[in-house]
Amino acid sequence: MNLVLTSVAVILVVIGIFVSKNLTSIDIKQQSEPKVLSDESQNNLYSTSSPTPPVFFVTPLPTMTPAQTSNFRSDINYYKYPNSELISESEGKMTLINTDNVDVITDWYKDRIKSRNINVKSFVKTKTNGDVLNKLAGASSDEEVNITIKQNSESSVVNIDVSLDSQ
Repeated sequence: MNLVLTSVAVILVVIGIFVSKNLTSIDIKQQSEPKVLSDESQNNLYSTSSPTPPVFFVTPLPTMTPAQTSNFRSDINYYKYPNSELISESEGKMTLINTDNVDVITDWYKDRIKSRNINVKSFVKTKTNGDVLNKLAGASSDEEVNITIKQNSESSVVNIDVSLDSQ
């Protein structure tokens, strides 16, 4: 019984070696033969044009730009309403007064916030008995701005509070 199993195992090994050598020689023959994808020599027997050289495109790699450091003074001035009187200013905050129409001031600040490509925006306008309280807010990955616009019904002066948090 052992003799039969050993004989079968030897025969299988010999067959495996024979098949393996034949497959390897077929692969070598296929790799050594040149492959012709298309033969245009018959169609263009009298062609006089020279071959076109290959064209290479150089794509520039993106470069890292240094992160800008936040400068509260210059950023807060972006939100300073034109011809306003500055009442107080500290890091990231300022208070202004102006006598322009409160709706014109509010619209100007809405446009200012939108021009900064701020994704999250909130604009709330409230008018009660002639008193105006408008709150505008915007936030992005770079900054968060909160603007409060107040006007008393008995006054023509509009108070503007701006708070800016740059990150």
